[in-house]
Amino acid sequence: MISLRNIVFLLTLLIAAYSCNKENDTSIPVINILSPTENETFSASDTIAVIAKIVDERKITNIQVVLVNEDFTPISKSYFFHPNSNSYDLNMPYPLDDDIMQSGSYYILIKAENESKFKNAYRKIQIQEVPVALKKVLVVSGQGQQQIKISSIDSSQTISLLFDVDCIYAASSVSSLFQQFYLAGKNLIDLRTFSLSDSLVEWEIPKIIPSPIHNDNCLWFDDYIFATYNSQYIRGYDNNGSIIFTTNITTHDKPGALFRLNNYLIVDMQKQNSAGAPELVTYFIQSGIKMQSRQTQFKVSGFYKHSEKKIFISANNSGSGQLFMYNIEFDELEHLADLTEELVSSDIIDSDRILLCTENDIYIYDYSTLQLVLFMPDVETVNIRFEPLSSNLYLSSSLELRKYKFPQMILLNTFLFEDTIKNVHLLYNK
Repeated sequence: MISLRNIVFLLTLLIAAYSCNKENDTSIPVINILSPTENETFSASDTIAVIAKIVDERKITNIQVVLVNEDFTPISKSYFFHPNSNSYDLNMPYPLDDDIMQSGSYYILIKAENESKFKNAYRKIQIQEVPVALKKVLVVSGQGQQQIKISSIDSSQTISLLFDVDCIYAASSVSSLFQQFYLAGKNLIDLRTFSLSDSLVEWEIPKIIPSPIHNDNCLWFDDYIFATYNSQYIRGYDNNGSIIFTTNITTHDKPGALFRLNNYLIVDMQKQNSAGAPELVTYFIQSGIKMQSRQTQFKVSGFYKHSEKKIFISANNSGSGQLFMYNIEFDELEHLADLTEELVSSDIIDSDRILLCTENDIYIYDYSTLQLVLFMPDVETVNIRFEPLSSNLYLSSSLELRKYKFPQMILLNTFLFEDTIKNVHLLYNK
């Protein structure tokens, strides 16, 4: 009969033997990467052939393949394999397909695990970013007061309806970085964000203040979407709808057009019920605190970057169009040009040249020569967009969008719409 003392002794021997075996278990997976080769170069739209031979004395339980950056942080999807064998021939296509990936050095990481240990193997590669390219032209059109349609014109020049919305239109903007479309309404919609990959609503800000919510020209996108409200406040949101900027306004203020320049937000502050002169107000984006303000006599049509401290301002004043240069650093407003008619649209060509559109004529102002030149007379226009990559110019009238080669102004295409065109946006791949 085995005594209790003998049983305890046998158990102690078994535990010691097991512990000894665990301590002596030095087997780790061996990973031999065959593809890609060291410093092989790929485009951010390529698919990488990842080929490796993985062996171990123990069973390989798990294999992970992932792309990491120079900080060894995963930046793409991980793929997992579970061979449960002593060897595994890995051969898989690893798709990059990332338009916003930047050029630089990256690593393919292969991690292999057995029952108790793991091994990481890295293969350094070079990735060249995908060049910026125009993806679609987005056209916002509407019939009556509460029917807005968003259509796209693709590279084959085909018009497709993406989605429609019931609202009285105030403004819209797009993010090529996040492939999002932003829509602000005057009464029914505060801010609604659509994914341009599937046309579904990603997030929206519910209406919580009295009508009207927004004024015309109330949206601006630059990394974040900024919105001016008819009363109470100005806000900025990230691509997930979280508030990143907010500042309150007084009851007699009526903010309209806005623009981000580096760490500043510049707002055209009109007044409720003629309660004083309009102002240009500059806020710090990080804090929402007002940095400075100056009185004006105009209503801003558009803001455009000239340099790190200066912006063009196209505006209307008492039935006439005007152009200014505003130096934020010194709070200086330089009067550049006057037009005999009101501006209906404007857009920038480069850091010195800007297009100014009335209902009947198109002008070019050149800041390097301080000259305003009539560029295209007797042309009906309500909206103008310059596409710098191709030097194409998009002009819209009530129901028609025309595409020209700039500066020759050769007509390339004409697109017809059933509803009045309210805005035109250029969507890029990133």
